[in-house]
Amino acid sequence: MKHYYKTVIEYIKNASKSETYTERLIKASAGDSKARKYIEDKIRNKLKIDYKNEYSKNNMTEEIEADVREIFNISFGSKGIQQYLDRKDINELMIRGKKVFIEIEGVIHPMDELDSVDEAEEIIKKIVSENFQGEINKINAEVETRNENGDRVKAMLPPVAEEPILSVRMFNAFDPTLDNMLKNKTMSSKMANFITFTVKNKTNNSVIGGMGSGKTALLEFMISLINAGESIVVIQNPFEITKLSKKFPHLVVSNLQVTKRYTAKDLIISALRLNATRIILTEARGDEMNEVIKAKMRGHKGSMSSSHSLSAEDMIDDNVDMILESGKTVADINPIKRRVCRADDLVYKMEKLGEEVDENGRRFRRRVLSSISEILIDDNFKITTNVIFEYNRELDEFIWVNPISDTLAKELEKNGAPLEEIAEWQTVS
Repeated sequence: MKHYYKTVIEYIKNASKSETYTERLIKASAGDSKARKYIEDKIRNKLKIDYKNEYSKNNMTEEIEADVREIFNISFGSKGIQQYLDRKDINELMIRGKKVFIEIEGVIHPMDELDSVDEAEEIIKKIVSENFQGEINKINAEVETRNENGDRVKAMLPPVAEEPILSVRMFNAFDPTLDNMLKNKTMSSKMANFITFTVKNKTNNSVIGGMGSGKTALLEFMISLINAGESIVVIQNPFEITKLSKKFPHLVVSNLQVTKRYTAKDLIISALRLNATRIILTEARGDEMNEVIKAKMRGHKGSMSSSHSLSAEDMIDDNVDMILESGKTVADINPIKRRVCRADDLVYKMEKLGEEVDENGRRFRRRVLSSISEILIDDNFKITTNVIFEYNRELDEFIWVNPISDTLAKELEKNGAPLEEIAEWQTVS
């Protein structure tokens, strides 16, 4: 088949206007599904012309499709890794030198190695050139970009890295709908009801957890619950939740991305002028936390943010540290701690559990909403945590531990929640 590739490529060029061919080829290589279909249709037509008798005589539909994929992957795709980029069940694709790994449901699997480190570098340069206005080389040896289909690409070459490194984070492996959350046992139905009630009634929320624990998926689920007609600004670094306007047509969405020129802090300040009812920051990393706290406390009810804190208590200190990164000098951090505690009504902790094996031998790691808590602070700066829901590892169950506090009940009432619905959460049942 290999000697046939150039013949097919020439056919596609001749069958298309040169501008159309070039444009579609670039888009197809970058992950655009419509452009890829256009190129594959041309390959399929050429095969049927040249092998008409053989294919029709033996009804070789599967063989045709296999040949179409092979020609596309070698000629237009990313060669040895295109088969993984095409799969819908993979969370992340990784190249380390010539070694290839894929992550599925939290478990990393080694795959067939590439032929050489040079091939790995060639693949990385191809992927970057198709999705980045520039190139990756020894001078510009680190690039972060995104495919046409929304996959996040991180690439590094020597001298920054010892060997070529590529990570492609895919966001089509899990759709955070209510049904999928319950099916994957990410949360219980009672927790889902609580989240729906509190999000619709505009509690300020923080989502915490380690890397890859499912924070962004939970945020996307929460966004889906926001009341129709609300105007939201989502600030990401980089884009992980894409096509928000298409996914949530009931909302007025402004989707912004942090860049080297426009920091998260800049974008939050800009968001205040976009008539947004809620501001959502998918990952807080630095002094932008001060602007998030201000937004949550000054009228943007229902705002949300996430960070890599590992507990609600740790989140307080982490947020204070981020605020102090702005260069602010204070004699007493207690007032800042009070602002941090009072800015959020609820803290949601996501966690990735240890590896499990199902009855079919499939290895996986579940991501669970391991707790929903309130952080309370009194006038003497005494901090207490009210754990409302908690995941019990031994029982493998989500437990409703405590009712909501009077503080949260009053906040929900102030936000317009019906008293009878608030009362449902003031007694554990």
